[in-house]
Amino acid sequence: MKLNLSCRYIGLVLVAALVQTQSVRSAVTFSVTPSTVSNTYNGTITLQIEGLTNGETVLIQKYLNLEGQGVLTTNDWLVQQFDLTDGRPGMVIGGVTNFNVPGDTDGMSNGQITAALNFQSGDFMQEIVGTYLYQLSSPGGHFAPITKELLVSNYPFPQKFTGTVFSNGSSTVVPYAMVLLSPGGGDSSPAAGVMANGSGTYTIRAPVGAYVPFATGGGYVFSGGKRTGTPLTLGAGQTVTTNLAITNATASVSGRMVDAATSNGVPGILMFAQAESGLMGVGFTDANGDFTVGVLASAVQWDVGANDSSLLVGGYLRPQDTNANAGTTGLTLTASKGNALFYGRVLDNLGTPIQGVEVGASDNNNLEGDAYADANGNYVTVALGGLTNDTWWVGINQSAANYVFSQPAIEQNGGASINAGEALQANFTGLSAPPHHLRHAHRRHRQPLRRDRGVRQYHDRRSQL
Repeated sequence: MKLNLSCRYIGLVLVAALVQTQSVRSAVTFSVTPSTVSNTYNGTITLQIEGLTNGETVLIQKYLNLEGQGVLTTNDWLVQQFDLTDGRPGMVIGGVTNFNVPGDTDGMSNGQITAALNFQSGDFMQEIVGTYLYQLSSPGGHFAPITKELLVSNYPFPQKFTGTVFSNGSSTVVPYAMVLLSPGGGDSSPAAGVMANGSGTYTIRAPVGAYVPFATGGGYVFSGGKRTGTPLTLGAGQTVTTNLAITNATASVSGRMVDAATSNGVPGILMFAQAESGLMGVGFTDANGDFTVGVLASAVQWDVGANDSSLLVGGYLRPQDTNANAGTTGLTLTASKGNALFYGRVLDNLGTPIQGVEVGASDNNNLEGDAYADANGNYVTVALGGLTNDTWWVGINQSAANYVFSQPAIEQNGGASINAGEALQANFTGLSAPPHHLRHAHRRHRQPLRRDRGVRQYHDRRSQL
């Protein structure tokens, strides 16, 4: 009888402990601060997670909510995914923190995680005007997923483009298409983007300037950007009405992007397929790294690759583009995670930070890392160190308005070797220059990143966006 009572007592204690553990797990909280920003916001998005066990790892997935209803659906685009571990920074190499890779910034294994993401990271997919959903989940199923909204509004510039997106040159509207503004000059990312509504109507506000508006979406092929469109001038206080057309895909190219070391899928990456004619299709890798990009069967060969700014959050180098025929399945692209860093600052001749300048690192093995200067002019880009007879170059990928940039010592010395676990510094100074000098300087400083075909194709393709 005593034994039975003891067993019953032990059982009750275990049940009580389990209930208490579940109670603690159910207390996991998640917040996104700020929860509303404009597309010109210059600060950070802070993710705060509490109620974890010490040292616990969680998964963050960020979706662009196409219908903007605040409810996650299977149609939403996975635009970012990363792990966070309590007490662990994102990526630190050679004593330098790669601030592009999220991590716990409080430095303690204390059951809570504070992660800060630069909103102006250089990845234009994070700045599209619309509704985003951050979903927090437990890889081990320790708590139910929690979803929080981030609303990105359009800065209230007095001038705007407006219109409707149509399909196949017909009167059929395309709901929830993505509309982008490509700058009328220069080699840069889209200046702004917005999601059309359920009727295919869009409105996008922007600074005064010349732009080529174009639309895109999953399952469609488009021809857009400054090389295939005539720039439209957006004057002060002006409303420019222009309808946009995209074409239903008639075939697809599908495959998977994987980590070179682990063969795990690389999720949340914007993928492109481009034909020789300039037609393009887009898609995203899912949680397993799988992707499908719509193409036209009539254009047989397509150049398939990844937008390198999507790879920043994972600390990956951009994989080389692959040629594929329309209808290809099982295509594999391999991305290598950086094991070395280049870092530094981009300042003008008065020591003032120059934000948003794109800095790239490239080697003679066709590898490329990319980064963008933050509000303080700091940049960090990954590299793959320890390769035999390997030389790396670092340079400005894009010229900033009215600047010509100095070459760092690495460039002047014909490149540099870098070891795994090493961080090398390369600073840039921007000197004011009249516009007619910028074209020459721009070509000169981009030349190191044009040593391989893949990088050249990438920059050509990106300029069309």
